[in-house]
Amino acid sequence: MSHTRILALDPGEKRIGLAVSDEMGWTAQGLPTLNSEGIRRDLDHLAAVVKEYQVSRIVVGVPYNQYGELGAAGERAMALIGRIAAHCGLPVEPWDERLTTKQAERLLIEGGVSRA
Repeated sequence: MSHTRILALDPGEKRIGLAVSDEMGWTAQGLPTLNSEGIRRDLDHLAAVVKEYQVSRIVVGVPYNQYGELGAAGERAMALIGRIAAHCGLPVEPWDERLTTKQAERLLIEGGVSRA
């Protein structure tokens, strides 16, 4: 059975959230947030994380608007995907963040949590 670790990124303007899966890809643990120090240093940091955790795939959260279009943050995330792929030499895939937001909202509503 092939084992693979996935690195998940949640990019912001000044910080990038990081999480890495277990070898089976079933659970993930958060890693320290990367405070951006410029694209070169950020890419070097991500490459070091890839090596340390033996990551074979990366996913990057991309914020689409409600109509499925990219805003400024989404365009930055898509540009980052290309830079990471070129620097790390791994498959890097976009992850539509709208789905996780909607799923979380649905679960909270089902659990009786007020929208307020």
